[in-house]
Amino acid sequence: MKEKQITLQEIELIDQKTLAKILYEAIQFDDRLYKKVQSTLMKNDTPALQKQLTKRISSISRGRKFIEYRRSFELAKDIEMIVDDIKELVEDKIVALQLLKKLILTDENIFARCDDSSGSVQCSYSYAQELYKEYVPCLDEKKLLKDLKELLILDGYGMRNILDDSTPKDVLQSLYDITLQTYLAHNEEHGGATYEQALQTISRLLKQPEIYVEALQKKGVRLYDYKILDIALEYKTIEDGAKTSEYLAMIQEIPVNGVSEYFEALLWCDEQKGDQLAFTSHLRQYYEKTYQPSILKRYLDRLDGELYTQEKQRILTEAQNLPFDVAIEQFITLDAKEMCAEFIQKSLSNINYLNYHTIKAVEQFLGSEYASVVIQLYRVQIEDLLKVANTKYYPTIVKALQKIEKIENASYTEALQIESNQEYIQKLIEKHHKKKTLMRLLREEFPEI
Repeated sequence: MKEKQITLQEIELIDQKTLAKILYEAIQFDDRLYKKVQSTLMKNDTPALQKQLTKRISSISRGRKFIEYRRSFELAKDIEMIVDDIKELVEDKIVALQLLKKLILTDENIFARCDDSSGSVQCSYSYAQELYKEYVPCLDEKKLLKDLKELLILDGYGMRNILDDSTPKDVLQSLYDITLQTYLAHNEEHGGATYEQALQTISRLLKQPEIYVEALQKKGVRLYDYKILDIALEYKTIEDGAKTSEYLAMIQEIPVNGVSEYFEALLWCDEQKGDQLAFTSHLRQYYEKTYQPSILKRYLDRLDGELYTQEKQRILTEAQNLPFDVAIEQFITLDAKEMCAEFIQKSLSNINYLNYHTIKAVEQFLGSEYASVVIQLYRVQIEDLLKVANTKYYPTIVKALQKIEKIENASYTEALQIESNQEYIQKLIEKHHKKKTLMRLLREEFPEI
């Protein structure tokens, strides 16, 4: 039985002297807690607190050893605790900003010698950057611009997230001009893309996508389709329908990774123009490009009467030529149980790979009405896993057999018109009797066979 968790309210009932003794004993064995208490004791002595926090920040950047994966979590906690202490204990926001800047600038050294595949260290620095942005209004614009010039680009790792809508427009404009000069002088092979990203971000905050486009033109960047889509989305952000449409029309082939963004932007333009016919037409194209059930519903919801019936039948007919998993999604979306069952029956011998989630979806959709189809689908999965000949799949095979038995018991066996689960298991035993691990699992779960 799990022990009852101690609450903050209960701790508050402990008298101060007893609590102080407990805390004193605890900090002897917990360095992080010791530093927390030490900083708290200095709250009313800003110079001493600043010195202590600076020392902790320096200890992070001073290291030279490689930080292994497990140690990275401890490091992330150390960084987060420094940020917490700055937030909770440093009352002078200017001093807080100085400390946050020092801390943020340690990231280059850390990332160069840290296995942060978990992303925990990066998250801790993001926490510092968010607090920095929160305190930005306290700085005068001249000092802020100087800080942002230092902080904006993390060499070799991209752009730091230190800009948002609270950054003064004049500062953003000055920062843009400085970044543009660096970008135009920069070798694309050595970080030019990072400066381009910065220009795009700043132009977005300034709500001036045209200056980003001008920068690309000055640099001589070739506007491939993905870049044109990028620009179109920038204009969509500032709700410039005409420019969004203009750039979308320039795209010759929809970028593979931008299909949703492209069509959503296109639909938004149709809405802005009030063109309902184009909206419906583009929804159909969107569906035929992605076969997403949600898009299919949006498309059909715009149709009614005979047109709805015709389109639904057309889509169901064409679905039979789609990959198995995709076709199943269409049948389920359009509530076509009989057609779904028939399609599965025809496809059983041709299924190359069966996704577990597809089987579950089919089982929930067809239910006991088409129990035999569901059972056969599970058996296809079993046969596929047996072909792999890996013992790690044996428990999955047994679970599938248990599932079949459950479905079988809930149905009229004589109406299934397929061999029973016991007969099927018996055949598996005869064919795969040399697979000792599988045989053991089958005996444990089906002792009656």
